[in-house]
Amino acid sequence: MSFDTTNTNSGCKGGVITLLPKMLNKELLPLACRHHVAELTLKHCYELKGDVSQSDKLDNFKIFREKFNSKLESCEEIIYRNVLHVPDLAKLTQPWRQSMLDFCLNCLNAKQPRGDYVELLELVILFLGGDTKIGIKFRRAGSISRARWMARAIYVLKIWMVNIDIKNIDQKLMDHFEKLALFITKCYVKYWYSLNDAIKAPRVDLEFWRTISSFDFPEYAETAARSFEKHLWYLSPRLIALAMFDDLVTHEEKRELKQAYLKAVDSDCALNRKKMKVDVPTRATKISLTDSLASFVTADTKDFFKIMTISTDFMLKNVQDWEGDEGYIVGKKRAASLQVTNDVAERGVKLISDFNQKATRDPAQQEYMLQVIESHRQRYPKKW
Repeated sequence: MSFDTTNTNSGCKGGVITLLPKMLNKELLPLACRHHVAELTLKHCYELKGDVSQSDKLDNFKIFREKFNSKLESCEEIIYRNVLHVPDLAKLTQPWRQSMLDFCLNCLNAKQPRGDYVELLELVILFLGGDTKIGIKFRRAGSISRARWMARAIYVLKIWMVNIDIKNIDQKLMDHFEKLALFITKCYVKYWYSLNDAIKAPRVDLEFWRTISSFDFPEYAETAARSFEKHLWYLSPRLIALAMFDDLVTHEEKRELKQAYLKAVDSDCALNRKKMKVDVPTRATKISLTDSLASFVTADTKDFFKIMTISTDFMLKNVQDWEGDEGYIVGKKRAASLQVTNDVAERGVKLISDFNQKATRDPAQQEYMLQVIESHRQRYPKKW
C-alpha cells in the first residue's frame, strides 16, 4: 500500500506519516508527489531575493501577461534575446548548451500531456538560441496557478527574453531572473521531464542533487539543495530498491546495490528481526556528493519487496541475467505501476475552484457541468 506524503507534516514527531502505518497496522510506501517536490525547489529559488511566488501575488507576471498578450494580438513583432546575444552567458552555457537542446528536442518529439509542458520546452530552446525553423513561436501568456506547474519557469524565461518595459522590474530583479533562467535550463528542465517514472526516481533524484550542487551560482545552488534535502523520499531505505529495476542504472551500480542489499539482509538475519517495522525512515536524512545509490541501502530495503510482494530470488543470479528472470520481470512491472505524481488531483482542485457555483448551485448539475468542461478541454485543447 502507498500514499502521497507531499502535503503531510513529516517534520514533527508523531506526524501522519509516522502514525498512519501504525493506525492501520499495515506497512506503507510513502510516495511523495514528485511534481510538488520539484515545484517547491523552484519556488524557493524564486523567493531567494525576497519576492513572493504565491499565485495571487505574482504582480510582475500579471503586468507582463497583459502587455505581452496585447503585442501578440496586435501582431507586433516580439523582439527577444537569447544566451548567444550575451557573450558571458554564451561562454557559461557552452559546455552543456547542445546537450540540453538535444534533450528538449527529443522531449518535443514525444507526446506531452499538456500545452504548457510543450511551451516550456520551446522556451528553453529559444533561450539557448536553438533552431526555430521547427515551428517554435511565442504563445500567449496564460494563467498563473499552482495547478499550472511550470508557470513560474515559463514567466521567468519570457520576461528575461522579451523586451517589454514593466514597472517594478529593475536591473537587480532582471539579474535574478537571469540566474533563475540558467537554473531552469541547466538543472530544472531535465529533472522535471524525468519525474513520471517510479523506477527512475532514485537515480534521477541523485543526479539532480549532483547537478544543483555544481550550479554556477553558489547562492542558488545552496537554496535549491536545502529545499531538496527535505524531500529525499526516493532515496529512503525502502524506495531505493526501485533503482534495481531501472534500465539506465549500470550493471556495476546494480552489483553494488545487490551486494549492499545482501550484506544488510545477512546482518539483519543475524540480529533475528522477526517482523517488519512500521517506523522505518520515510526519506533519507542526509546526502553527499560521494554517495552512490548503494549508499542508501539498509536492512529496511527488504521491506519494499515484502510490501510489493516481489520475489528476491533474482538476487541469486548475476546482474546481467536479471532481465531474463521471471520474478524480476514481474517485479519490474509492479514497481513501474506505482503512481509518483498527483497531477489529476491538482487540476481537479483548480477546476472546482474556477467553476464552483458559477453557473448553478445544484450539486448534481454542478457535477455534470464539471464533467462537460473537462471533456471539452481534452477534446479541444488550446493551441496557443
